[in-house]
Amino acid sequence: MSKLQTGILGGPKGKVGGVVGFRWKDKDCIRGYAIPANPNTTAQQTQRGLMKNCVAFAKLLVGQVFNKYTDKFIRSMSGFNYFVKANIKVFDGTTDYSAIKVTEGQLYAPEAVTATLGVGSVTVAFNENLGNNGAATDKVYAVCFDETTGIMYFPAAEVARSVKAIVITVPGNVSAADLHVWCLSSRYVRTLVEMISNSVYSVVTE
Repeated sequence: MSKLQTGILGGPKGKVGGVVGFRWKDKDCIRGYAIPANPNTTAQQTQRGLMKNCVAFAKLLVGQVFNKYTDKFIRSMSGFNYFVKANIKVFDGTTDYSAIKVTEGQLYAPEAVTATLGVGSVTVAFNENLGNNGAATDKVYAVCFDETTGIMYFPAAEVARSVKAIVITVPGNVSAADLHVWCLSSRYVRTLVEMISNSVYSVVTE
């Protein structure tokens, strides 16, 4: 691949003869033209299925999780892209939800998370245990996924780690067997999230 300095006529764009001009990371580039190949092999079909399922799940987390809870130590890519990279192999059609990492980070995670379904809500309880870098003032957040409907539910707000429980409102007719919960802790510097923890998974009981 070659790089060009933009002249008075601007950078290259489109196909000319046997080369194609384009911009990549704010650089003007050219490369040889190649007809895209799509053999549609079994391996490709499998990978596309993994990507489709993983992306569909990830889209449910964009606003409430990925736009906010991305640890600065792993911020080389967006939270969405990092999630897909870390979890794509899980979405093989027989998803092991306990293996999904909603977030990853350096902060000590909540411990001994339990999730109990009541009438119209899931109560997620956790220990305050601070580990090697936790603080009672850290915030805790949670997400709840209904496997049957494909809907994600979220708490109204974060709670302090010292509160030891957070509540998620869900429809009154949901089944505990269909629900999956992840809990995470975060630490702020002023109004910005400075650190987050790995997410912790829990099954929901009645």
